[in-house]
Amino acid sequence: MATVNARPAATGQQAARSPKALSQRARAWRRFRRNRLAAVSLVFIAALALAAILAPLIAPYNYATTDYTAVRLPTGSAGHLLGTDQIGRDVLSRLIYSLRTAMIIAVGAETVAMLLAIAIGMTAGYIGGRVDQGLMALTDILYVFPSYLLIIILVTVFGRNPVSIFVAIGISSWVGTARLVRAEVLRLRVREFVEAGQAMGASGWTICIRYILPNAVGPLLVSLSFGIPGAIIAEAGLALLGLGVQPPTPSWGSMIQEGIQWIFVAPHMIVWPTGLFAVTMLAFTWVGDGLRDAFDPRE
Repeated sequence: MATVNARPAATGQQAARSPKALSQRARAWRRFRRNRLAAVSLVFIAALALAAILAPLIAPYNYATTDYTAVRLPTGSAGHLLGTDQIGRDVLSRLIYSLRTAMIIAVGAETVAMLLAIAIGMTAGYIGGRVDQGLMALTDILYVFPSYLLIIILVTVFGRNPVSIFVAIGISSWVGTARLVRAEVLRLRVREFVEAGQAMGASGWTICIRYILPNAVGPLLVSLSFGIPGAIIAEAGLALLGLGVQPPTPSWGSMIQEGIQWIFVAPHMIVWPTGLFAVTMLAFTWVGDGLRDAFDPRE
């Protein structure tokens, strides 16, 4: 009997990681690499992430260091490549650290959103019935509720630290991904490898995590590539409203807010953070487009 039971288990695992599934992922990666704009954008995002991680090592100054003898220096000044702000802080250093703040909040928010979406979407799609109806009713309620208002309420209640900000953004942004996960579960739960897992007695969560989730990676990556810039925009918007991270910790929103006040006197204070913000959003958009095309099932 032990030999008989081992064979279906191996069959189920092999089906979940079939050569066909692996070849589909390899073809998707090749299609993505052929999209030069998406590939270059991915390299650019990786460079930004590396700069955020190494911020204390590559930033020429600490983000909070002030120099009242070097106030609002223009771009290209000696010792300050991108100039200084209204209290003599180095703009380049603050840009690097604001990038770190944005990445921490964006990745944290998408982690929270993905965990909620996967848990709720898989439960609704796999169990079905009244559980599905109840969870989808919950998503409908949250879908029509203004997400930004929910973020503002949560940040106001729990504080302006990075953890509470990314948790608030994540809680308000999981609904669309949960619908996507549910649709993928409904599509995949009738496949042969899921039936093999059920035949060998695997539990529902084992089937969802080991068999269904790996085969839904493509759509989730596309959702992630669009969700991260959405979280960055939400954080910047909070900073513009005065609800971002506590100063002197820099963020793109706070730098843009300060730059607006000095736009005619020191335009570099708004040009650099706005420019980097816009280019980063474009890069994520192009990566998302590339992933969507690469995992397009019609290809």
